[in-house]
Amino acid sequence: IYIGNFKSDEFDGTGLFIEYAKGKFESVLDNGSQGEGKTELMGGGAFIKFMTTNNFYTELSGKVGKVKSNYDKSLYDEFSISSTYYGAHLGFGKIFELSNSNDLDIYARGIYSKTAGNDLVLSGVNTHFDSLTSLRTQIGLKDNFKFSDTSKFYIGAAYQYEFDGQSKGNLTLPTFGTANIASPSLKGSTGIAELGYTYETNSIKFDIGAKGYTGKEKGYSGNLGVSFKF
Repeated sequence: IYIGNFKSDEFDGTGLFIEYAKGKFESVLDNGSQGEGKTELMGGGAFIKFMTTNNFYTELSGKVGKVKSNYDKSLYDEFSISSTYYGAHLGFGKIFELSNSNDLDIYARGIYSKTAGNDLVLSGVNTHFDSLTSLRTQIGLKDNFKFSDTSKFYIGAAYQYEFDGQSKGNLTLPTFGTANIASPSLKGSTGIAELGYTYETNSIKFDIGAKGYTGKEKGYSGNLGVSFKF
C-alpha cells in the first residue's frame, strides 16, 4: 500500500508505503542437506522517484520491519525466529516511448537489506544466528502495453547478482565448545521474468503481477499493490 504525492503515471513523486509478504521456502546446502519452512514479514518505509530530462529517472527507498521464519524441516528441531529487518535501494532508468501505446523501461538497481541476528536454545544447545546481509544488483527492462489512458499490461526480464546472502551461525556445546553450523548462501546469478497489469487514475493506482526466478534462486512470487495519490 502506497500513500503519497505522485506527479504522473510514471510514478514520479514521494510518499510512504506499507508492505506485507508471506511465503514458503526450501534451501539446499552444498553438502546435500535440505531445509524448508515458512516466512512472514510486515514493515514500512519511504520512497522518492523523480523524472529528469529525456525521460531519465532516479529512485530511492528505505524501509524497516519485522520478519518471522518458521523452520518446519531443518538439521535441527522445528523452531521459529523473529527479527528486525532493514532495507534500502537506489535505482536509475530511462523510459523509451516506442509508440503512443507502448513504452520500454530500462533500469539498473542496487538493493541492500539486513536482518538482525538471533539467539535461541535448540534441543538444549545454545544456538546463535548471525545477522544476514544481502547486497544485490539488478539490470532489466519492462515493456508496457497501454490499452487505454488508465489501463496497461507489462512484461519484463532482469538479471540479478547477489554478492552476499550467506546465513551463518554457531552452536555452543558445554563439552565440545563452539562449532559453526551449516551455512546456506544465495551468492550468485538469478534470472527474473515478470508480467502484470496496472490500472491507474488521478487518485488511485492498482497493480497485480507475478515473477519467476531461475538460477541461484528458483521459484515464483506474486504481488498486489494499491497506491493512493494526492
